[in-house]
Amino acid sequence: MRLKTRLGERFGNTTAKFLPLVAIFLAALLALPLGCGKKEAGEMKIGVLTPLSGEGATYGEATKRGVDLAISEINIQGGVNGKKVRIVYEDSQISPQVGTKAIQKLISVDKVPVILV
Repeated sequence: MRLKTRLGERFGNTTAKFLPLVAIFLAALLALPLGCGKKEAGEMKIGVLTPLSGEGATYGEATKRGVDLAISEINIQGGVNGKKVRIVYEDSQISPQVGTKAIQKLISVDKVPVILV
């Protein structure tokens, strides 16, 4: 419970604070060329590492909603250079060990060229 209290004090309790930040960050990120690795035709993958379970799940879910909103807006407008953007989520559970394994999976299995943490 103490972790939730500290996170709430630090970041606030409203999802609305995260949405503009995530949208701006994704827009800036997607403006960069993402020429790493092999891509499926017409699709660009981006990995997102966030706590989706455990004590930080509230903040991870807010992040997920913000990213999903930004990506849906980008895809509605035709994607990036004509390619739809697809997000691959991994759960960090606010654990360094779990987060490390999740990043390794995003890199080696999902082969995402960019990971948002």
